[in-house]
Amino acid sequence: MRRVLLTALVSVALVTATGALGAVAVDDAADGNATANATDPGDTGDDPLELFSEAVDAGPSAAGDAPDENPNGSEGGGDWLSPGNDTALAGANGTDSDGDGLPDAEENDTGTDPTATDIDDDDGIADGRELELGTDPTAADTDEDGLADARELSVGTDPTVADTDGDRLPDGWEFRHETPDGARLPGADPLSMDLYVQVDYAEGTDRRGVVFYRALKAEFSEMPVDNPDNTTGVSVHVRDGDRLNESVRFAGDTETFWSLKDRYYESSLGPRAGVYHQVIVAPFAAEEAGYGEVGGEFAVVASDLDNGTQKRVTTHELLHNVVGRVEAPGACADDPRHYCEGGYLGPHVATAEDSYLAEPLAEQLERQGFAD
Repeated sequence: MRRVLLTALVSVALVTATGALGAVAVDDAADGNATANATDPGDTGDDPLELFSEAVDAGPSAAGDAPDENPNGSEGGGDWLSPGNDTALAGANGTDSDGDGLPDAEENDTGTDPTATDIDDDDGIADGRELELGTDPTAADTDEDGLADARELSVGTDPTVADTDGDRLPDGWEFRHETPDGARLPGADPLSMDLYVQVDYAEGTDRRGVVFYRALKAEFSEMPVDNPDNTTGVSVHVRDGDRLNESVRFAGDTETFWSLKDRYYESSLGPRAGVYHQVIVAPFAAEEAGYGEVGGEFAVVASDLDNGTQKRVTTHELLHNVVGRVEAPGACADDPRHYCEGGYLGPHVATAEDSYLAEPLAEQLERQGFAD
């Protein structure tokens, strides 16, 4: 059975039929007249990217070897382990044989080596310091994000959290600008939110150009979302995608929506699937202007909208993808997909004057990150 996901409809005209989801009026004033057809060369994802080395120098070696037996020949003195155990001596009275800030007895309890400052995970961080940081002294990459703990400290990311900025992209991927499957992440920053989008066009529809894509990026960059690096906004990276090889007409129902996603999402995105969001621009056989997955990565937008309206509808649907259910004060009482106190996620297409992300929704993104 397909998992139940909320979806959101927005309309460019009043809908008179009963039972339509989220259908409301829209201001028909355009706020942009972009006509350029060239794609944005900075966002094709095809430029070669420098990959960074993750090599980290090993930490200092042990200062010296501790004795391996009680000099008095006794095995019952209480402060010594059995004679012959030369790798895990529990020193008396807080002895710290390797000088790493962690007493030998505690190192034995945690499973680290009391005779070497950093030998268990060889990540360049002394075991005592790792316990202070909350990292695992027996694992070089505590959060398993593909970036060693010491490198995370130098970059400024959190070595105990795989995705420091909450954009569903592990720190290691963003640091290298590439996923393990080879999907390029141009311009990725592990300390500020990045949103990757591929826009595909149904046969017979007009492509939007670089001016439209830049306007879409500007909308997200101005959102009041605080990032770990003290910047604000979400960085949108748009890839001008494919021309679908068949005519697509969206009927405005959930069955057609899921059918389109099943047919085109993975096949069009390839290794970018699961990382990039997809927006399909297609003719609508209904009065709605857009339909987006709430907490997901797929949306459909009507092709017959002017540039300004299409920008606002696309922004609305992408916000449904990343915000998910509204869990902030101001959520619509009977519709948790929408926010009823103004801004982009209202139950209607935002007018030019209403084109902003409300603060409570920005705080939800900061607190929870992008929705799954």
